[in-house]
Amino acid sequence: MNTPEKMELVADLLSVSASELTPETPLKSIDTWDSMAALSLVILLEEQFGRADVGGSEIKRLETVADILALMTSA
Repeated sequence: MNTPEKMELVADLLSVSASELTPETPLKSIDTWDSMAALSLVILLEEQFGRADVGGSEIKRLETVADILALMTSA
């Protein structure tokens, strides 16, 4: 999966347009980044990328869209 496709997944997760996001976008600036979005991200990472190892401590460290993209590429 390429970066634009991953950005689309993040945009869908956050209920925003992909054109509103860049890798540098701070998550705290996105109104829909909340505990439900974080839980949905954990599920997305497991289902789409086989990342069953991502938990609360990793989610708490996320600051930007790039941090989410990094979870989508690292194992």
